[in-house]
Parts: sequence; structure tokens; C-alpha cells
Amino acid sequence: MQPTSASDAQVKIRLNREVRDELKVAAAINRRTLMREIEFRVMQSLAKERAQPQGAQQ
Repeated sequence: MQPTSASDAQVKIRLNREVRDELKVAAAINRRTLMREIEFRVMQSLAKERAQPQGAQQ
């Protein structure tokens, strides 16, 4: 095996690890954003329910 191809392989491995790490971070951010969005919508829905008169729901 040539030294250049070995170092090329090592560079690819390192880049793959970096990309994987970045994807993990992005996934965590997306999960947090999604949870915030769900929480916001649930709170909005609860606020609408509370604003309605008691008998209007049935």
C-alpha cells in the first residue's frame, strides 16, 4: 500500500467521524426544536380550551 493512499484513507476516516459528530449535533438540535414546537402547540391548544365556555365543548 502506498503511503499516500494510507494517509488518504485516514483523512477519509477522520472526515467521516467529523461528519457523523456534526450529524449527531444537528439531530439533537432538531429534537429540541421539535419538542419546543410540540410544547408550544399543546399550550396553545390548552389555552383555547380554557378560553371556551364550559358547555361549548359538548
